[in-house]
Amino acid sequence: MTVNAMALNVTVVNSTTINAIVPAAHAAGPADVVVTNPNGLSGTLTAAFTYSFDEPYTVTPGTDAVDAGGQMSVSWTAPVPQPGDWLALFRVGASYEDDWYGLINGETSGMRTLTAPTRPGQYEFRYLIDLNYRDIARSSPVTVR
Repeated sequence: MTVNAMALNVTVVNSTTINAIVPAAHAAGPADVVVTNPNGLSGTLTAAFTYSFDEPYTVTPGTDAVDAGGQMSVSWTAPVPQPGDWLALFRVGASYEDDWYGLINGETSGMRTLTAPTRPGQYEFRYLIDLNYRDIARSSPVTVR
């Protein structure tokens, strides 16, 4: 089963019920639901699911520059946090090799203090969902000098 071509953790309950966790990486609005049987036959329910976001997820660094190895902070807001959501610090432009991470423990907002990386460069915080490497919010850059 997919919702706008994305689905995670799909569970078939019975012949008429499917549960799925769908990532929040979609613009607000309707999305098609497609169910494909093991034999390859599929059916589509047009605009059967609606993405909506009451407030944006935000990730805000406490500073725009910090000395290597110095203390820095990050705050966030998450209107609908999940237990597996987390924050991480990445080099700008890097894939998903984090320099720091922390679970948000289902909190709708908060702040964490951490030690800055020892490698100078540009970094950004990312809000990631459901213990995956799918980010839905990124901070402005922080320069580690």
